[in-house]
Amino acid sequence: MSADSPSSLAGELPLGTRMGEHHQIAALLGSGGMGHVYRARHLGLDRDDAIKVLKAGADPQADARLVLEAQRAARLSHPNICTVYHVGREQGRAYLVMELVHGVTLEERLRGGALPFDAARRYGLQIAEALAHAHESGVVHGDLKPANIMITPHGHLKVLDFGVARVVPGAKTPRPIQAELETVTHATDSVVTAGTLRYLPPEALRNEPVDARGDLWALGIVLFEMITGRPAFKGSNAYELATSILRDPPPPLDPATPPELQTAVRRCLEKDVGRRCQTAAAVREILECASTPATIRVPRRLWWVAAALLALVLSVAGLWLANRSSTLRDRVSIAVLPLDSLSGAGDEYFADGVTEVLIGDLAQVRALRVISRQSTVGYRGTTTPLAEIARTLGVDYLVKGTITKSGTQVRITAQLLDPSSDEHLWSDAFTRPLGDVLTLQNEVAREIARHVAVTIRPEEEGRFAQPRPVRADVADAYLKGRALWGIRSRQALSEAADAFRTAITLDPSHAQSYAGLGDTYAVQASLGFVRGDVGYPMARDSAETALRLDPGLAEPHATIGRVKFSYEWDAQAAEHAFQRALSINPGYPTARQWYSVLLATQGRMKDALDEARLAEENDPRSAIIHWNVARTHYFRGDAAAALAAIARAVELDPDFAMAHVLAARVHASQNQAEQARQALARVRPDDVSVHSRALAAFIAARSGDRSGAIEAITGLEQDTAAAHVLSYELAKVYAALNDPEQALARLRRAVDERAAQVVFMAIDPELASLRGDARFQAQAARVGVAERRR
Repeated sequence: MSADSPSSLAGELPLGTRMGEHHQIAALLGSGGMGHVYRARHLGLDRDDAIKVLKAGADPQADARLVLEAQRAARLSHPNICTVYHVGREQGRAYLVMELVHGVTLEERLRGGALPFDAARRYGLQIAEALAHAHESGVVHGDLKPANIMITPHGHLKVLDFGVARVVPGAKTPRPIQAELETVTHATDSVVTAGTLRYLPPEALRNEPVDARGDLWALGIVLFEMITGRPAFKGSNAYELATSILRDPPPPLDPATPPELQTAVRRCLEKDVGRRCQTAAAVREILECASTPATIRVPRRLWWVAAALLALVLSVAGLWLANRSSTLRDRVSIAVLPLDSLSGAGDEYFADGVTEVLIGDLAQVRALRVISRQSTVGYRGTTTPLAEIARTLGVDYLVKGTITKSGTQVRITAQLLDPSSDEHLWSDAFTRPLGDVLTLQNEVAREIARHVAVTIRPEEEGRFAQPRPVRADVADAYLKGRALWGIRSRQALSEAADAFRTAITLDPSHAQSYAGLGDTYAVQASLGFVRGDVGYPMARDSAETALRLDPGLAEPHATIGRVKFSYEWDAQAAEHAFQRALSINPGYPTARQWYSVLLATQGRMKDALDEARLAEENDPRSAIIHWNVARTHYFRGDAAAALAAIARAVELDPDFAMAHVLAARVHASQNQAEQARQALARVRPDDVSVHSRALAAFIAARSGDRSGAIEAITGLEQDTAAAHVLSYELAKVYAALNDPEQALARLRRAVDERAAQVVFMAIDPELASLRGDARFQAQAARVGVAERRR
């Protein structure tokens, strides 16, 4: 609470009044509709605090409200949030003891006009940090505005007054809650002021549920005012102001405004809450882009194999690039070709795993675009000219190497290549014990910062200083699991899970192996290889264990995001998890792919396609990534674009069953029954699944072959092993048979069973005939999904 807010009001409590055992009133700081705020001396600690005391004769509910404010604010402990110390009662009135903050309010500072861009970004970043902490603690502020934000003499910012904050019971991540807005009352005022109304989100004015994203709208307004010195929306009275908030776009910012500030304001001030920035952490990430040049984010524990190769490749590449050009580029693209195993075929998994880890490490360097292993694995032992490989992958440089494993020793050779000139820019070789982790992190960071113009923050420096040894047999099992996981077949995923479990048995503290196991369970559940109510909880448990052991890993956040939307139906928490994964590793294509699926299920089709294409950029030769682009087009209703993307997937993998099944779905959606059957015929017999069999029944039903469809349904119902995916698939067949009663009954059963596919029900073209039925809409509401928006 401000220590410097002048007031001429006479205090209700005389100076020297004792409040509780420790405090004595020293001065009146200010008054509101329901209480006074005083400066008080803590006699035991010889410290000044702020005390909020209710007025005599205040609303009887105000006492309980003040206690509730204390309980809510006491959850929060953050340098950008005013700390609440104590709540007590004196002479029958409740009082609240809180941190005394010296300085001026942001409202007072803005009376002098707009702030410099750097100050606006710096303050915005601190507000976002405060909100991120509050929201993750289950508390929504609800009245964020410049009057509730203090700036200390040192430029540090404090968010005050959680008096209208709302709490999500038992939730670490906030869930939507009904707005406590009758006439939009303020905690200390009986009616809403123009200042408060100016920061209310559109959903509050429409009397719709308001959640943490309402705070992000208010943050957008505050950012706009800091940048421009004027309100984002205006009106001569409350009605006109509310109408402007609901109807008008905010005025454009000056073109000189830095792009990250423009992006933050635009994303926060989306009137559609689904298109708004979904978390304060996401706003923080946007604003952080301007704080320094791109930042390295490296896992806390690097195996020496990947770390050594990463150091040698990047330091030499950076030095060479610096020598070649006086101005380094902001973005450099690299592909690591599969390391050749010289130890025999039995060690190919190990070589592939080392390649996977190296690519993951490189991808965390924001100045680098690194191609996924899935897109480079086809070049093992290739004779394709380097220039052609680089052109196909769209990269500037290539890395080639060999790996030889003998007992607990490993020898690596590596080369950095310029494909445009076929020039070997650097090569080196070295031998180390497999289980060692070299203390190369600081050296790696310094070399990258000097030659690629990126900066490592102090907290990241600290990560590098704590290497952890990894046993050779643990490394071997983990690397094998990662290589198998990339194949994504039923058998390969089963073997990957075994490999990760072996590594965990050998070393129960190995975070990466828990992350790999979580990834495996999630994919098995999403593909229907295991029941969703079995695979997804196991995926979540494994991922949470990985994060407890190492919060700096990206993969577990993505896995938790997949579980949150596919199984727990919590889209907001899922989006937060995906954004967290991508803030750690922006080049992680699986996180981009899964995030795009979430966005599609929420009807945000344009955003979904954008994310799918970003995944495609980082993994240009992955059939599953092209398939995901195709499916997004299919959900958008663009059959031609979907078929074009399917063709790219099939070109990469002619036997890719999922691509042929999707092609059949697209043709069926266009009433092209013969083309659909031809596409299904390309699925190999050993790849035929309940999905493809059910699709054959759907095509029969759509083409008028009712008896053929019923016969296929009978055969499917005898497959007890597929029961966990059958209800949803049969709902689509019965919809094609114009039997809505059976279709809706099956769909309800699928939702009851939490089948993985039900998240697609609102955008699945095969269920389009049911969408007008109130029973369908009720099931969609249970799952929390939305119809298609372009």
